[in-house]
Amino acid sequence: MKHDLVWFKRDLRIEDNAALNLAAQNNNPLILLYILEPQLWQQPDLSKRHYDFLSECLVELESDLKKLGHKLIIRIGEAL
Repeated sequence: MKHDLVWFKRDLRIEDNAALNLAAQNNNPLILLYILEPQLWQQPDLSKRHYDFLSECLVELESDLKKLGHKLIIRIGEAL
């Protein structure tokens, strides 16, 4: 069975999300993924405040997707 993958990287919303809308039109099961990249978060221009905001956005995204019957998969690692 074919699946469509939507990798949430910067756009963490479901409204007006082009990749999500396109994948949903294919009627294939969706794999909805966010990768928390530790190396990215060690950069000097990112702070705990940024991380806290990201965490809030992920909670909201997870809730929005759950209402639509989907699950957000969150993994930790470097996206190569």
